[in-house]
Amino acid sequence: MSIQTLKSLVKRSPALTQIYYILELLPSIPPRDFMRFAKLRLIFTVKPYSGLSYARLAQIYNLAQQIEATNFSGAFVECGVWNGGSAAIMAELAKHNRERHVWLFDSWEGLPQPTHVDISRDGEPGEKGTSFGYQEKVEEILFHKLVLDPVRQHLVKGWFQDTIPSKKPQIGPIALLHLDCDWYESIKFCLNELYDQVLDGGYIIIDDYGYWQGCKQAVDEFLLQRNLQIQLNWIDDIGIYFQKTPSR
Repeated sequence: MSIQTLKSLVKRSPALTQIYYILELLPSIPPRDFMRFAKLRLIFTVKPYSGLSYARLAQIYNLAQQIEATNFSGAFVECGVWNGGSAAIMAELAKHNRERHVWLFDSWEGLPQPTHVDISRDGEPGEKGTSFGYQEKVEEILFHKLVLDPVRQHLVKGWFQDTIPSKKPQIGPIALLHLDCDWYESIKFCLNELYDQVLDGGYIIIDDYGYWQGCKQAVDEFLLQRNLQIQLNWIDDIGIYFQKTPSR
């Protein structure tokens, strides 16, 4: 039996699927995290709904937890949700904060048409329709597995240019902005539309900075055009995050 066939069989069983993802994550978990049982339990729960590495899921957890612990105001926003794993981390950590809303934007039709700069670090061009996620999966993890309040979870289906501008007034100030939308135009659009609503002291996570050349170019151009002196922090060899500081 091939490894691929074995993986396929395992993923047909919910119990075996959970074990599979736990075993997959174990080598990448830093020793200090083995004592953080709530963090591990949540990441193991959401991993079947996310393509992110342990390091990137853990960093989302760390920043969301820090924001909650300090009573920092503002919404949690994610652009590029896929099946909802990283969104579920933010939403779970905000579940007791009645003032915190979680806004989730995705086409749930796969990625849009890439541009000529959307090339992977391996030299492969991006393709339209990849990273196809399911809104039903997002609802499953948020509302059935984690049983979160649906009133404060906003799933917005559609292309960013059609949905984000009209929702900005409802979103209001942002505490944590997670961009996992791969392509140059998507990253640039989301930064242009939402960066100004991120509160000073809030955080921006860019998931694909180290993988898609277009993503990196969009971020670098945005920072240069705004003359922002920002310290970019690497999460792993793909994802970055930075804290928004007051404009000078």
